[in-house]
Amino acid sequence: MTIGAEPALAPRSGPAKQRLISIPFLLLRGASTAGLMAAALIQIYVFARVMNAEQFSIFILVGTVGYSLWLCDLGAVKFLFVRLRAAHLSGDRDPLLGKQAMSVVLLYALLALVGALACFFVVGFFRTVSAHEATEFSLFFLFTALNLAWYALRNISIAIDDYVYFESIEALRRFASIGVMLAMLGGLPVLLFLVAVNLLWGLCFCIAIVRMRGKIALRADLRGTLEILRRFYRDNRADLIRSGTSSTSDFYIETMPYLVVPVMFGLGVPTVILDTVFKFVRGANLYYHAICELVVPRQTSALAERDARTLIRATLLAVALTTLPTLIVSAGLIFAAETFFRLLLGPVATMPSEVVWVIVALLFATQVQVVAHSLLIHSGFFREAARAMALTAIAVTLVPAANLIGAPSIVGFLSFYAAAFACGAVLQVLFAIRGPVQAARGT
Repeated sequence: MTIGAEPALAPRSGPAKQRLISIPFLLLRGASTAGLMAAALIQIYVFARVMNAEQFSIFILVGTVGYSLWLCDLGAVKFLFVRLRAAHLSGDRDPLLGKQAMSVVLLYALLALVGALACFFVVGFFRTVSAHEATEFSLFFLFTALNLAWYALRNISIAIDDYVYFESIEALRRFASIGVMLAMLGGLPVLLFLVAVNLLWGLCFCIAIVRMRGKIALRADLRGTLEILRRFYRDNRADLIRSGTSSTSDFYIETMPYLVVPVMFGLGVPTVILDTVFKFVRGANLYYHAICELVVPRQTSALAERDARTLIRATLLAVALTTLPTLIVSAGLIFAAETFFRLLLGPVATMPSEVVWVIVALLFATQVQVVAHSLLIHSGFFREAARAMALTAIAVTLVPAANLIGAPSIVGFLSFYAAAFACGAVLQVLFAIRGPVQAARGT
C-alpha cells in the first residue's frame, strides 16, 4: 500500500504535530551536512596534495564504483520508510517490519564488504599495483559503499521520529573523519587514514543499531533472514519496481558522467574537474535532502490528514531553507572562483572559468529536483517519481552525442548535462503538484 494511493498513515495527536520542523533536528542535521560538505572539499584539497592527478582520478573512479552499490537498493529503503512511518504513526509495532528493516541494513553492509574484497582483486588484476595500493583502493571502496547501509539506518530513524539521536552520531562521525583526513597533510599515511575512518563507521553502526533495537525499529532475531528478504521483495514487487526505476535512474544520472568523461577526455585533469564540479552538486544535494528530511514528518502526517495547506507550507519552508544557501554559494563562486579553485586544486588541475556557471545552474536545478522528488517519494508516489527520473535519464543519455556535434570539451559536456538535468527538475515539480499536492486536497 502506498501513501499516494490511499491514506496509509493515521493522524497523530498531540502538540508536536503542529510544528513544521524539529529545531534540534535542524541544528544537528545542519551541523552534520556542513561537516559532509566540508569533508568533500577537504578531501579534494588533501588528495590533491598527497597524490598526483592520475592517482587522484583512480580514487575518484573507485569511489564511484563503491557508490554504484546504490543500484542494489532498488528503492527498497524509501519503500520501507513508507511502511515504517505508517506503522509508527498508527502505533502498530509490527515485528515483521523490524525484521525486514534489520535484514535490509545487514544485506547492504554485507554487499559493501563483499564489494571491497572484490575491489582488492579486480584492481590488482587490471592494474600493476602492489598489495598495499590494492588495500588502499578496497578500503576507500568500503568507506564509500557503507553509505548505503547508513542511508537505510537514517531513513529508519526518521520514520520513527528518532532522528535527533541519529544525527548526533552522524555529526560526530563527520567531524572526526575530517580530523583524520587533515592529519594526512601532516604525514599520516593514506592507508592509516582509511583504516581509521572505516573503524569510525563500525563504531557508529554499532551505536545506531543498539539504539534502534531499543526503539523496536530493528529486530535482532536473524532467524529466517533470507526468507524474510525474499518475502519482502516478493510481496512488494510492484512498488519496488517503481521505486527501483526511480532510484536506478537517479543513480545513472549522477554517475553517467564518470563513465563518459574518462573515455572521451581521459583520466587525470578532466576527471578531476568533473569530480570537483560534482562534489559541489553532491554536497548541495545532501544539504537539500537534509532540509527535506526536516519537513518529511510534517508532510507525511499532513497528507494522511488531507491537510493540503500544511503540506504546501512545509514544502515551501524546504524551498526557503534551501534557496538562501544556494544564493550565497553561487555568489561566492561567481566572484571568487579563480582564487578558490586555485587554492582547492593546487598543482593538480586548473578549473575553466566557464565551469562556474555550470555549477550555479546545477545547484539551482538540483534544489528544485530534490524538493519535488522528496515529496513524491516520501508520500509514496513511486510511479510518478519513476516516470520523471526515467525521462531525465533519457535526456542526459543524449548529452555525449550533443557534445560531439560541436568541438568536444569538458566544458561543453557539463553545459549540456546541466541543461538536460534542469529539464528533469521541472518534470519533478509538475508530477509533485499533480500527485501529493492534489491528493492532500482530496482531488
